Amino acid sequence: MDALAKDSFAPQRYALTKNDFLRKYNISHAHFYNEVSRGKLRITKLGNAVRVLPEDEDAYIALCRAAVNVEAA
Repeated sequence: MDALAKDSFAPQRYALTKNDFLRKYNISHAHFYNEVSRGKLRITKLGNAVRVLPEDEDAYIALCRAAVNVEAA
């Protein structure tokens, strides 16, 4: 099976709405916007709609994990 066919079976990831992100990570609106204003979480605005793209979600989670590892050391 070539790489293109293999990738076609990967689950499709979509941009999360703000509310979906809040529910997924169990955080408040205030914490969400604090992380955005600090530059830790990148959002994309489509008109009035706020979305978190999959690559921005991954970057945020990696940043959170790195912060936990630093605190534990």
